[in-house]
Amino acid sequence: MRKSPLLILFLLWSTTVRAEEGAAFLKILSGARPVAMGEAYTAVADDLSALGTNAAGLSRIGAREDSFMHAELFGGTHHDFLGYAHPLSQTAPVLGGGTLGFGLQRISNDTIPGRDANGAPTSSFGASDTALDFGYSRPLFDSRTSLGITAKVIRSQLAEATDNTAAFGLGAMHTVELGKQAVTFGAAIANLGPGLKLGDKDSSLPLTLAFGASTKISGALLVAADFKHRPYSHETVFGFGTEYALLSSFSLRAGYAAANTASNTLNGALSGLGVGFGLKIYKAKLDYSFTPAGDLGEAQRVGLSTRF
Repeated sequence: MRKSPLLILFLLWSTTVRAEEGAAFLKILSGARPVAMGEAYTAVADDLSALGTNAAGLSRIGAREDSFMHAELFGGTHHDFLGYAHPLSQTAPVLGGGTLGFGLQRISNDTIPGRDANGAPTSSFGASDTALDFGYSRPLFDSRTSLGITAKVIRSQLAEATDNTAAFGLGAMHTVELGKQAVTFGAAIANLGPGLKLGDKDSSLPLTLAFGASTKISGALLVAADFKHRPYSHETVFGFGTEYALLSSFSLRAGYAAANTASNTLNGALSGLGVGFGLKIYKAKLDYSFTPAGDLGEAQRVGLSTRF
């Protein structure tokens, strides 16, 4: 009896579920555009952000691409990403064509003041997380359908404690014609793998199941919606995003991600909101996003990419 891909994914998920989720940095997207669109990117991914959202989108880049992003997040946290995508069909029919993607991301904090069990100050310490991503995607039958896979090597450090692990993910995208409207559907599973152990604390990676849909209206307005579920933390996120091309070289973006956790309430009414823009100059593209979080402050991301 042949097992369907969905059944295989379910079996992989059911055999890896643990009680506690950690490595929260893996939920942070490495791109200003998807964040500005409310993280509704599972059925949009067509740049190097696909490494963290839906690997199937790598084959939709259609050219060599390099990308850099810097983000100033909440509480003195910094996020940097550097990536490169290369269509194999431009060089040799290796793996039957397709596109390879590589990415390196690092998240670090300013020095954190230490406290003992009684709350008295102790020596300060640092924390950082690094992930090296590898992705591959290729069309299936034709350009309307694509599949992708990612693998990542993860290193996490908290004070003197460090640990390393690995994870992988799978993704699919398919475009259909509904009347005269082209609609793209996407599905992805991310962060399948063993957890991390820092000191005496074990935690699972934030396993994520994502589904999404996107379409362009009148050629200028991109609309996307996402559903994500994280079984370890019992977190569900609904995302909605828009991108409107005012000019061929300038786009405005806005979106909202609503989660069934207390964080949205604690961080203010605007928590989950994303806004931003994209500016194209010849073969280069500048992306910017802004996300408020109430008393925590705000996060800003700037990304620069080129295609050649």
